Amino acid sequence: MTKKNTILTTVAILCVITSQTLMAQNVQNQQALDLVKKNAAAAGLTNQNIIDSRVSDTYLDALSGATLVYLQQTYKGIDVDKSLQVLAFKSGSLVSSSGKRIELNSIKGNTSSTLQKDVAKPSISAQDAIQAAAKYLNLPVPQMSAKSGLNQDFSKPTDFGTLGIA
Repeated sequence: MTKKNTILTTVAILCVITSQTLMAQNVQNQQALDLVKKNAAAAGLTNQNIIDSRVSDTYLDALSGATLVYLQQTYKGIDVDKSLQVLAFKSGSLVSSSGKRIELNSIKGNTSSTLQKDVAKPSISAQDAIQAAAKYLNLPVPQMSAKSGLNQDFSKPTDFGTLGIA
């Protein structure tokens, strides 16, 4: 077998092992999520809490026989810092829960739609951010037309054209 064939065979074997590991982990995470859903009321979780979460890790503790599930809170698909719950299940039932969630809807007077606008609102414009970054990196500060910075709809891309700094 040539050196090239040996390398290709090794890479192929590593790919197979990696894909099997990832598939097994996805199955484990789905089983953990099913446990969380089944015990949602006991854990004090609503359907929306579960939707706004992801299983970051799960494992079976050999000593106690408990399945531990690490449930990470998310907002718009992004992890919420320091908002992790550890749930322990034994024989399919919740036996322990620690950690807490940040209740975004509990902020006084906000509904989820107004909260989303308040939380997601940037403190500076995209144009000002580009200029500040250029200044910080000691690059020439690009001149941008006021017209290009007017689009403040952040759900759509903004094109500033060629600025000569990237």
